[in-house]
Amino acid sequence: MIPIIKSVQLSPAADDFISSHPELKKTIGQAIRRLAQNPLDGIPLRGRLRGLRKKRVGDYRIIYTFTATTLNIVDVGDRKDIYR
Repeated sequence: MIPIIKSVQLSPAADDFISSHPELKKTIGQAIRRLAQNPLDGIPLRGRLRGLRKKRVGDYRIIYTFTATTLNIVDVGDRKDIYR
């Protein structure tokens, strides 16, 4: 069963990235809205990032977790830098 997300929380790091890249704001926003509709759409991460999930948006990644009612965006960034 897919959780019903009622709120989306952005971490300061994710908010800073989105704010500093206005050309990506629409694309990232659309991806976050889709994740809120179906948070299981992302791929679970492994290793030291176990417990987090990722969603691919072109060359960028959204790293997130979710609970029954909240989608928590942990970070957003370029795929070459996001896992460091």
